[in-house]
Amino acid sequence: MPSYYHCVPGRMRIKIQALRHRPDRGEDVQRLLRALDGVDAVTFTPLTGSLVVLFEPDRISPEQIKGCLRDHGWFDPALAISSDEHIQDAVTQAGLRIGKVALGWALSKALKANGLSLLAALI
Repeated sequence: MPSYYHCVPGRMRIKIQALRHRPDRGEDVQRLLRALDGVDAVTFTPLTGSLVVLFEPDRISPEQIKGCLRDHGWFDPALAISSDEHIQDAVTQAGLRIGKVALGWALSKALKANGLSLLAALI
């Protein structure tokens, strides 16, 4: 999974694969973000590579936070997906699976009811 981010006013979650299971790297990124004017707190979960940044939206923007991470080589916006894109992808995948199941069910019913006539039509 590429990097992932979700933001609401004053709170941003960023998951960075390069930080998974790397507490040393996570601590470096925490220090980097805590040094930004307007960032109040940063928590890091090494198991998932997830950072939660609490910030003051009137002093710093999410784009500035992502820009700082980008400038230090931790975040590539071109490879990152937002929560909206993540949800849209999940819904698309679910729709494809449901469609396959529905088609399989309809075909099995059609073959049970008219298997010979369907076979005859195909020949």
